[in-house]
Amino acid sequence: MFCTKCGRENKDDASFCIQCGAGLVQKTTVEIKEKPSKTKKTFYTCGIIAAVLVILAIVIPIGICAIIGIGQNQESKALKINNSLMTTDILGYSTVTGTVTNTGNSEISIHGITAKFYNSQDVVIYTGSDYVENIGSGEKAQFSITCLEQGAVRYEVSVD
Repeated sequence: MFCTKCGRENKDDASFCIQCGAGLVQKTTVEIKEKPSKTKKTFYTCGIIAAVLVILAIVIPIGICAIIGIGQNQESKALKINNSLMTTDILGYSTVTGTVTNTGNSEISIHGITAKFYNSQDVVIYTGSDYVENIGSGEKAQFSITCLEQGAVRYEVSVD
């Protein structure tokens, strides 16, 4: 190390110059480490929160639909078609009437019944529906579905 006053070379660990006695300034190396910025941390945290919210926004509705769908399927299985009959009027329009029974353990609030009417070439010419509502466990309800096309020769009834 050199003295800044007289220019004499001194030992690196000396505090004073050996020639003029002036105080020597020690060289110090200071390493500055950059702290992670709060902006980067905040951005990262917001990104994680946004990702979690997006996942929840997708998963929750799917779960709700699955639960509702399961309930509807179970309700459909609880409604049984007992008997049905197709009659055709003088103008050629057919009507299917029948009864359904709630074979489940709970009341069915509302449920659809669909009839497909076929012509002599076995092509569906009309699909109609009716609904039954507030059927308690073990109770029966009547339905009636009229084909608005002439020429029906057979039909199929199903519970929606």
